[in-house]
Amino acid sequence: MPDTNVAVTIPQPNQLYEGTSPYAPFEVRFIQLYRYSSAAAARSATSVAPGTLATTFTLKTIDQPVTEDAGPWRYAWYDSSQDSNTHYRWRVADATLALVSDLSYIWQADGRDSLSLKNIMLEVGSAMGGEGGRHVATAGDVNGLTAKVFQSTLLDAYSHKGQWVWNEANGEEVRVGTIIPASGAATFDRPVVTPFTNGTIFQLHALLQPSELINIINRVRGEMFVLTWVHIGLNGEDTYAAPEGVYSEDDIVAADVGQGYTNSSRVDYRPVHVNVEFDGFRAWLRPRLGSLNYSTLRVRVRRSIRDMEGDLVGPTDTTQALMNFLRPAVAWEAYRWLSEGDPDDEGFFQLTGMKRLDVTAAATRYQPHVVRAVAPRELYGPGMVR
Repeated sequence: MPDTNVAVTIPQPNQLYEGTSPYAPFEVRFIQLYRYSSAAAARSATSVAPGTLATTFTLKTIDQPVTEDAGPWRYAWYDSSQDSNTHYRWRVADATLALVSDLSYIWQADGRDSLSLKNIMLEVGSAMGGEGGRHVATAGDVNGLTAKVFQSTLLDAYSHKGQWVWNEANGEEVRVGTIIPASGAATFDRPVVTPFTNGTIFQLHALLQPSELINIINRVRGEMFVLTWVHIGLNGEDTYAAPEGVYSEDDIVAADVGQGYTNSSRVDYRPVHVNVEFDGFRAWLRPRLGSLNYSTLRVRVRRSIRDMEGDLVGPTDTTQALMNFLRPAVAWEAYRWLSEGDPDDEGFFQLTGMKRLDVTAAATRYQPHVVRAVAPRELYGPGMVR
């Protein structure tokens, strides 16, 4: 299931709810998020014509049950219509939606252009020296197809035997049996469910079964990380549930505590030391607050792209993982997998070593640079995060 890709952070949720916030002189119950196709469209929006309503959040107060994506400060949502040109604004409204605030500042979607699984597979095939290629069938049925890739006087009946055909329309995979080089006809090792016809686009993979290549792509995405801020409301407890995707202390990069003001929307933050404790599979945060009273704990979390977006399964599933890192990383992992399956092939070991150098260079350039503050000397009270 996709993770959230747009979020709104609300100052002073309790004051907004009670109608005492300077941001809105009425009792707020909802937050309206508006989507725009360009910055110009967002700038031209007004309170009377605010634009396209993307979604509506219900305002939560500090004492109400909340999740990390549903209040009281942070409200997040997955916008399936988002692209790199999408812009957003938000405003608050009362229970009847009759009273509304002015529109917020404008911000652009922080996501990159999305990459489809079928195009990632093609890019990885290219990085592996042409392991995979895209072709178009001119005829076919459930037992085979005809395409120019199989038509050549340099081929024989078994030139492509055992290679994988992957249908880009539905992800169905099948192996090539024999071919007829004169006509370009190829038979399958078994019947497929959806027959091939004139115009069917497919990929031909020589080394890797497409489903295994997809598994490798997802594994690599599990090792690609981004940094996100998560806001947690403090209510006097000693421990708080850690954000989703925290599997070790290293996943918490930094932490701050914040205190708002009664007469403005300003929130001041200062670093705080947080202990990460585990109870079974669940992570908990224990901030060292001492006797000081803060309203917000803001945690800098390292999360994998796989956790945020979910697995890629179908040909048109997309990811915002950076191709400049994904391409060499998947190629390296694929060669490593091949070398483990065929340890007598020295060529796979050599290619694995070569691709590892590419991955190291890509990681240095494209992975997030995590700077961790020095651990505090004090045993109690706020301090720098480990």
